[in-house]
Amino acid sequence: MNKMKMFTLVAILMGLPNVANADSSLLAYDDFIGMTFWLISMAMLAATVFFFMERSSVATGWKTPITVVGLITGVAFIHYMYVR
Repeated sequence: MNKMKMFTLVAILMGLPNVANADSSLLAYDDFIGMTFWLISMAMLAATVFFFMERSSVATGWKTPITVVGLITGVAFIHYMYVR
């Protein structure tokens, strides 16, 4: 069931980029800032999924910090999508 929750979370987060009505949905091949912004956004999403998936495999004392870091990277991803 835990993997189903993660899949649902990722599916919801992947739908967020459609919320921000950007002028153009495609990046130019020479848009360095746009490419790095996209790369960092995807890294934040990957980090969020990683932290929540690995939460159950750490010691009890580290579960709360891993959860907090997962929430921080998730909020950062959502903010990057709205900034875009």
